[in-house]
Amino acid sequence: MQNQNNFDNKDFLRVSNFIKSKVLNFLSTKPRTEHEIISKIRYVIQNLEDTPLDEKTKKEIEQNILDYLRNIKLLDDAKYAADLVKEKINSRHPQNKYKIKQFLLRKKVNPANIESALKLYTNDNERQIIEKEIEKKLRTIKDKNPYIIKSKLLKFLISKGYTYEIVKTVVDSHLDVK
Repeated sequence: MQNQNNFDNKDFLRVSNFIKSKVLNFLSTKPRTEHEIISKIRYVIQNLEDTPLDEKTKKEIEQNILDYLRNIKLLDDAKYAADLVKEKINSRHPQNKYKIKQFLLRKKVNPANIESALKLYTNDNERQIIEKEIEKKLRTIKDKNPYIIKSKLLKFLISKGYTYEIVKTVVDSHLDVK
């Protein structure tokens, strides 16, 4: 019995290039994690109707495409995580460390890459973001009692995922100034 996937090199390159073009198109819209790329490669391979592939060939194509993307620097989870942290710090609606970490974990980024990227998120960044959040929240608080204001600010900021220690110091310093 002859193997159904008796591929010659020409067929292998044709299928590999087809899948590579699909993946590059997928990458053209926004940066992606390695997990997302692997999922896309497997999806495209699974939906090849005219060319059934054996597992060894599938793995070989997948590895070739991943190596190619790494070589041209389109696939780097460490860079993806660092860029995302910078984007979230400088965005119009900044996020705290916890939310960024959870997002990256859902994207299946390596925890070591996440931790090194989160080093870009300094306490000064977090303090500035908390200050902005306090300014916004103070506009909505109608109470004049400073204890109630402080309590509402603390609850609000902690519910947003900031740590109590940093929130308390920033709120105290903010309310002492005013």
